[in-house]
Amino acid sequence: IIDKIRKREKEDANEIQNELHCDNTIIAFDLHGVLSRPDMKKMAKVIRTHPEKRKLLKALRATGFMKELVVARLAGLDATVPEKKMKDLTYLCKRKDEKRYTILNPLVAQLCDAQSPDNATFDIARQLKNAGFNIYLFSNVGTDYFELLRLLWGYDLFDFFDGFYTTNPGDGYVKKP
Repeated sequence: IIDKIRKREKEDANEIQNELHCDNTIIAFDLHGVLSRPDMKKMAKVIRTHPEKRKLLKALRATGFMKELVVARLAGLDATVPEKKMKDLTYLCKRKDEKRYTILNPLVAQLCDAQSPDNATFDIARQLKNAGFNIYLFSNVGTDYFELLRLLWGYDLFDFFDGFYTTNPGDGYVKKP
């Protein structure tokens, strides 16, 4: 029985390989955790160099930022779209306290963009593109944060992609595009 299973698995793999042609295959890459990695040093620097650290810490504590996003995400209890979650938190903060909002809003974007490109993965994607495959980026990062990353990393890093889809308010911030 095991030999039959192995033989069938090998036949399935060969069949898939024979069907995988450049002209009928699209390869999609995710942004966070695939094409980029969180840069803890950048995140720490964003917080460390913030001009009003005391107010920042107070704002973070008062808005539930740590509980609502960071702790829940690390514990695997939060699968929401980062941009939407951040905008919701900063909007809630804006309604309660304009001063807190002006402190948090720019910080939120900086923390979300504290990523570094994973050059090895970009190289693989570029090689696939050079081999004739269609290469796309799909991400739940959100359109605004993606645009900031492209600006920070340089638009030329993304030149070889055939297209992008990032979740946005118009589609209700789809969690997994």
